[in-house]
Amino acid sequence: MKQLVMGIPFLILFAGSGLEIKGSIIPKCQSTKTVLLVMDMQEDFLGEKAKMPIKKEQIPAITAVVNSLIDEFERNGQPIIYIKSEFQKIAIGNRIRHRAAIVGSPGTDIYRKIRISGEIIFSKKRPNAFSNPEFEKYLVANQVNQLVITGVYADQCVLDTALGALDRNYRVKFVRNGVGSSSDKAVNGACEKVKKRGAEVIEYQPNMRIEDLIGSPFFGAKFDSGLPGAIRAPGAGYRHRRAIPTPSIS
Repeated sequence: MKQLVMGIPFLILFAGSGLEIKGSIIPKCQSTKTVLLVMDMQEDFLGEKAKMPIKKEQIPAITAVVNSLIDEFERNGQPIIYIKSEFQKIAIGNRIRHRAAIVGSPGTDIYRKIRISGEIIFSKKRPNAFSNPEFEKYLVANQVNQLVITGVYADQCVLDTALGALDRNYRVKFVRNGVGSSSDKAVNGACEKVKKRGAEVIEYQPNMRIEDLIGSPFFGAKFDSGLPGAIRAPGAGYRHRRAIPTPSIS
């Protein structure tokens, strides 16, 4: 009973579950088409003034790994998708989250040490990135069938999104040293869960070629960023870019 009570706040921390987000099984594609997913690498989770920070000691290593992966994907002409949590000002869990990542606040900005490549950004109000239908539309329109997943929290939003992808028959590469949480135990637990469900847990070393790490065929055809879900943004600064929000339900 004590464990149940202690677990309740964490369950509503992000208010939702990846298993609740319904979706369709993706069709089989002749070639592997892969995107890099950078999840919730935001100021309120990693910044100096973070309201709900991950374990401080994890931040430098995770930042280095994610930036290296961004560089490699960009070098190979493959898309990087950034996912942001943007919670409403009045929402279940805001108090437990210390009001982190409230829509319109500086804390929702991508962490200043994470490099922004491209203009594909989606926001979400729930843990699972598939809760934003525009995100799923983008993947389907571009015939994506493999996700390389990084970000925070490993045992919450990252985990829920990975499970949501596996439910839809995506291949999932879960980057162990590219995800973070409140503890190393939480990261290891998330890795075990996704591995049991069929994901491949991988370690990425900076300056290592993705093809050598994951194997061929890894990269598919070039993507058309003009398809539904993509953002073409002016300027190089992140703050000139607006995430595609989750549509309101009327």
